[in-house]
Amino acid sequence: MSLRIKSASDLKRLTDEKTVGARAASRIKTELQSLDPDKSKDRLPRRGKGKRPQTEAELHGLECCVVPPVMPADILYQAMVRRWGRFHNGGEVVWELQPFTGSGYRLDAAVPRRLIGVELDGWQFHGRTLDGFKKDRQKQLEFCRRGWLLFRVSNEQVRNDLDNVLDAIGEAIERQVRRETVLMTLPKGWSRIVDPNNP
Repeated sequence: MSLRIKSASDLKRLTDEKTVGARAASRIKTELQSLDPDKSKDRLPRRGKGKRPQTEAELHGLECCVVPPVMPADILYQAMVRRWGRFHNGGEVVWELQPFTGSGYRLDAAVPRRLIGVELDGWQFHGRTLDGFKKDRQKQLEFCRRGWLLFRVSNEQVRNDLDNVLDAIGEAIERQVRRETVLMTLPKGWSRIVDPNNP
C-alpha cells in the first residue's frame, strides 16, 4: 500500500482513521518538519548541474528514506525486492550495480546472477541532449557486448504500469541462465561484481 502524506493535516487524518500507527506517525511527522521549505533550503545537498539525487533521502537532505518512496527509482527497486528478494540477503536484486571494473558504468538496479540490468530513463537526465543520448547508446552497446539484457524503463511506466514492468523482468529471469556471482559492497550502498579470475 502506498500513501502520499504531504502535510500535517494529511498525517492527522490518516492517524485518526488508524491507517498510520503512532510509531510511523512520529517518524513521518519528524520528516515532514525537516521538509519545511523555509528550513530545508540550506540542507539540500549541493550537487553539480544535471546530477540527480541517488536516493529519496538525498533528494530531501535527510539521513533516512522518506516513507513512502516517491522517486520512481526507489519505487521500482523496492517492488523488485518484494518480488525477488535483496541479493545481500539471499535474494536476486541489487541497487546501483557497477558490473565492470574500469568502465564507470552503473545500473540503477540489477539481477546480477541472470545478467539483467534495469535502467530508469527519465527525460530530465536521459536524451535531453544529443551528447546524453549518445552516451546512453554507448552504455547499452557495452552491456549487450558482455551478454547483459538491459531493461530501459521510463518514470511513467513505473508510476502507471509497474506490474507489467515487473512481469517482463520476471519472464526474463526465467529465461536467463543463472550464474554464480560474488559482489563487493562499495560506498553509498552500491555494489560491484568481483571477477574471481581478476580480484
